[in-house]
Amino acid sequence: MELRYYQAESVARTMLSLRDSSSNPLVVLPPGAGKSATMGAITAELGVHRSKKLIIAHRLELVEQNYNAVKAINSGASVSIYSNSAGEKDFSGDVVVASIQSLAALPSEKLPEFSHLLIDECHMVNTVEMGEYRRIISALNTLRRTPVIGMSATPYRLAGGYLHKAKDRIFTEIAHAVPMAELIEKGYLSPFAHKDSIERVDTSEISVHKGDFAQYECDQAFNNTPLITAAIQDILSYAKGRDSWIVFCTSVDHAHKVMRELWRYGVSAVTVTGDTHIDERKMIVQQFREKKIRAICNYDVLSTGFDAPNVDMVVLLRPTKSPGLYVQMVGRGTRLYPNKKDCLVLDYGQNIERFGPVDKVKVKQVNNKAVAETIPLKVCPDCREVIGDTEKICSSCGKVFPVVERKRTLPGTRASNLEVLRGSLMKAKFDGKQILQVVKHSVVLHQKLNKPTSVRVDYYLNMLDKVSEWICPEHTGYAKTQALKWWNLHTGNDDMPETAEDLRYAMHNVGLAQKIVVELDNDFPRIITRYRKDSPFGGVTLE
Repeated sequence: MELRYYQAESVARTMLSLRDSSSNPLVVLPPGAGKSATMGAITAELGVHRSKKLIIAHRLELVEQNYNAVKAINSGASVSIYSNSAGEKDFSGDVVVASIQSLAALPSEKLPEFSHLLIDECHMVNTVEMGEYRRIISALNTLRRTPVIGMSATPYRLAGGYLHKAKDRIFTEIAHAVPMAELIEKGYLSPFAHKDSIERVDTSEISVHKGDFAQYECDQAFNNTPLITAAIQDILSYAKGRDSWIVFCTSVDHAHKVMRELWRYGVSAVTVTGDTHIDERKMIVQQFREKKIRAICNYDVLSTGFDAPNVDMVVLLRPTKSPGLYVQMVGRGTRLYPNKKDCLVLDYGQNIERFGPVDKVKVKQVNNKAVAETIPLKVCPDCREVIGDTEKICSSCGKVFPVVERKRTLPGTRASNLEVLRGSLMKAKFDGKQILQVVKHSVVLHQKLNKPTSVRVDYYLNMLDKVSEWICPEHTGYAKTQALKWWNLHTGNDDMPETAEDLRYAMHNVGLAQKIVVELDNDFPRIITRYRKDSPFGGVTLE
């Protein structure tokens, strides 16, 4: 199995972090980006040490996914499973894939020695109290210092905030993080459409318990027949062409009522709960993948470990204050599937209003808590698409909005907000050209489905924000011409390496820009001028 460019970079950066003997690195990949394959590749890289590795997950589906991925990628290793639910309890493998529940039931003295521990969905690790994961980590460390590698799309918890910043942290740093928007743009994940529903529930009066909405009060607000009927009618108005829905509810009873209401309208629907037998659940998921079932209703069951690429509509019939839960729920629709144009998100709990579109969710640390940064939004009156409040054109129906006069940013001044560099939602906040200081560069091979390999140059403006450009020596036509132009401008000669791999290696000797001038080209930032370190007042101009 060949890794995608970002998976390979995740592996490389993890191995680099592990050179520090005190490091416990985190890798942040969006739902659907292939965490299992990345973990399999990490175990293969660690295999040179000829030592046992342990992978822990909290759901049987994840245990099985990780087991299959490790066997596919790390073919030189023996792999075993330790999980009651899987019916196997075997520690003999070079790589052991285990469920946290089965390990937690094991006396500490019976836990074998492992050289490395990998934790899938590591946001499950408590940041403020002991818990099962910490007990396992503590037990392993009594035998020897065991580095811990965490994998998650959401490396934070409501209580404790970011996992690597928490007071009693296990993880020490984020080794690599890939934004969802980048993978959607590159064609590795499905795009999303976010619709604001007419049927809305006011959550302002619902009390908060342990950082999230109180479940009992949520259920009182959402679990009533008039609202369920109205919501289903609204859902059906958007459902044309949507074959595979996942519906998140406020309780098991609510899920059953929603299911029965869907039946009334002729929709094939089932409910999955925590008590659903594993064999029945597997059968339901298989029938859902085969499109024999159109909708699965659930409460707190399918937010992680549910892998059905055909999901093309996510319905949020519940609110949450947790940005992590929001991303995990909506993230069930990220995977690509034949003839799937996008995944529609219908929200009845003001979650989009609270967090923004799922590919633009940003979280900050505030007093040991993970708090989402709110994004100003508006709803298109014609199609009810949720878009940025400064967007000029609706991305769904093409409606043109009146132009709002804004104060221009003077050339040469620093932008007050660099969010524009991470996607089109905020593009209208950017006005004119900006001169930006580059703090570091990254040069990586970029692989896109059914396209020749190219080289991506990332110009980092700080630790998170970057502007990227692609050099395409293996392409033809305009892309090849632009690659030759880029090479000539940077080196003064026309003898460009013929392959992306050779070009990437040759860039060690190319002086990249220390300052760049950027303007927007449609939705994306484009570098129009570069300032070299040895030419502070001049530059290489592409125009």
